[in-house]
Amino acid sequence: MTHEEKEEIQNAFDNANDAIKQLELIIKKHVNTPHVNINPNSFNLVNIPDNYIRKRQYFTELFDLDVNVSDPNLRASIAYALMQNDLHTFVLYRINLFGIVKKLFVKQAIINLTSIIEALLISKLSALHAYCVRESGICKYNSSCPVYINSTRHIKGKQAINLFHERLGLPEKFFDQINKLFDIRNNIHLSIIASHEYNLSDYSHDNFILGMKILAYLKENLKKTSVAFEDRRIQGCRNLPIPVNKSDAVPNF
Repeated sequence: MTHEEKEEIQNAFDNANDAIKQLELIIKKHVNTPHVNINPNSFNLVNIPDNYIRKRQYFTELFDLDVNVSDPNLRASIAYALMQNDLHTFVLYRINLFGIVKKLFVKQAIINLTSIIEALLISKLSALHAYCVRESGICKYNSSCPVYINSTRHIKGKQAINLFHERLGLPEKFFDQINKLFDIRNNIHLSIIASHEYNLSDYSHDNFILGMKILAYLKENLKKTSVAFEDRRIQGCRNLPIPVNKSDAVPNF
């Protein structure tokens, strides 16, 4: 970005900042904020620019959710959480948050990102587990099978990451990074934390960016990683049926 481009953007920020300050001064003439506030239904409020928060269908296609997530309710929830992430990025990149308020906001943004990552991984593992389920129950070779995927019914986030790492070959770098995010996300229970959580460096912009990078990795690689695993599984599965015809070798569900 050139100096002139930066200057143009900064001037626009300055104008918006002045307008917001003037708005608040006018409101305070009539209402004792923040103790009392205006009725938001009585005014045309400041709008987030059109199309900054992308639509559910956009994220469904971007993350190939129709393929990667079998449950329609979970598919919708992931798309909505991605929309919420757009809101988080708008605030973090347009409004000058600072101090404890910034940590509070970044905390919620990281929790949301981690929940999306967890949902994508567990949903994919659930779909892969279905391959090993027959009418009579779980495949009899599951205990010794190197390509068996455990049920995700009661699985927790860390277990899902380990399983994805061991079976599908999640790269060590991303395995460590996702584990880090899960450790941060799991430190939200006020009654069990060992120290004041806001004295920690966990809720930082860098860790928010880390979550965004992991999400970008999954967007590009979740389907490809799954397909590669399915190809390996066909070679390693001990419970394949007799083909229906010479060119049609499919698992017997």
